[in-house]
Amino acid sequence: MKISLRHIEAFKAVVETGSMRRAADVLFISQPAVSKLIASFERAIGFPAFERIRGRLAPTPEGELVYREVERAFVGLHQIEGVASEVRSRKRGRLVVGAIPALSVGLLQEVITRFLAERPNVQVHLETLNAQRLIELVASGRADIAFMTPHLEHPYVDTELMCEVEAVCVLPKNHALASRKTISLEQLDGVDFIGHGDSNSSFLALERKFHAAGIARTIRIVAPATSTAIGFVAQGAGISVVDPFSAWYLASDRFVIRRFRPVTPIGFSARFPADRPRSALALELRQVVGDGLRAKRFPIAVID
Repeated sequence: MKISLRHIEAFKAVVETGSMRRAADVLFISQPAVSKLIASFERAIGFPAFERIRGRLAPTPEGELVYREVERAFVGLHQIEGVASEVRSRKRGRLVVGAIPALSVGLLQEVITRFLAERPNVQVHLETLNAQRLIELVASGRADIAFMTPHLEHPYVDTELMCEVEAVCVLPKNHALASRKTISLEQLDGVDFIGHGDSNSSFLALERKFHAAGIARTIRIVAPATSTAIGFVAQGAGISVVDPFSAWYLASDRFVIRRFRPVTPIGFSARFPADRPRSALALELRQVVGDGLRAKRFPIAVID
């Protein structure tokens, strides 16, 4: 005869209550049913599991040894149930998150910190990479989600646009144009300019506008990331046009932030591997980050 889970439950209940009647109450079955389970359990293990002492059923020394193993097994089962409950409620898990530097510096740090405060057993691995490498990371399934601009597409990557914001102009504090509230395309004619090495479609469209208007900037430096471009602006190397999140999170008294015209929308999107299920945690983080993006009004509007 094989030992069943029902046998183990009955054995454990009798050990812990000291009687067949109370064990039956715990298990929500009849006392004869418990007696039958214990009898078949003892036949299966080949020795008596209990003896009656002063009106109470007590485990035999052999039964005590069996109970110790049963208790360890049930502790493990309760741990599994606890883990499953935490996973179900999205309080436990591991996320690999990718992000372009414009989002990983400031906004994602703020949002992920708040996200994890409510999920103490969740671990986030943040990969800060350029757009092309992020696409490759997501396409290969090595990232659960990535936050970036929507300009690059890939057959194995799904894209969800979260919001668009207006690009802003950042200028050295002592620049001749720093006193203006809005910087126009034409006013950048002849200025020293910090370009972007990882240009997205928004900045490529802006480059075409410069070219069509005959605006001749002097590209002094091509920076690999927005944060680097802003750093050069702060050093007085030139002017740049960037996303507002980077500008305000890196704000200092060494440069100023101004509106830029014509309005140049910059989109931010969530990326998911297309050939695998999306984790509930990744979907929750997408929602939290999207809410964070749309909530950051700054002096520069989010384009709804």
